[in-house]
Amino acid sequence: MTITLYDISSTIPGAAWSPNVYKTRMALNYKGLEYKTEWVEYPDIGPLAKKIGALPTSIGATRELYTVPIIHDHATGKVASDSFAIAQYLDETYPDQPKLFPAGPGIAAIFDSYWMQHPIPALSKIVQPTIFRRLNTASHEFPGREYLDANWRSLLRRVRTERMVGAKFTRV
Repeated sequence: MTITLYDISSTIPGAAWSPNVYKTRMALNYKGLEYKTEWVEYPDIGPLAKKIGALPTSIGATRELYTVPIIHDHATGKVASDSFAIAQYLDETYPDQPKLFPAGPGIAAIFDSYWMQHPIPALSKIVQPTIFRRLNTASHEFPGREYLDANWRSLLRRVRTERMVGAKFTRV
């Protein structure tokens, strides 16, 4: 039996590009586990996750958020979401394969928590708008799109200011 890895479709068929899914893809490769990729459009992630029993990756004030990566391990019937939770699941379920966390997941959990709370939100404001160039048209509308658009407009307002270039002000 294989594992199904759910990843985001893109304009380049068969090309993986999501950093979070890459973490899971690398974990599966490192452990030498057989898997197949199923490509999912953004608007279909939530319905798919609910259908196969994946947990939400975060719960906001108004809704649950479902993101990829998600895996479905057909050997055990288990479904896991979130790259860190998936890595823990893989280490627990396949202990005879190389360990992802040789000293246990504790220190990695602290690092992951810090990374997700501090550098990632700042980087996301810059990187997320470029995502749309990689998405199929069917994925352009999804929950949270308005948030990304607002962040991008805010960033552009701060960047597009007049600056002194040479002897006169130039709009950059």
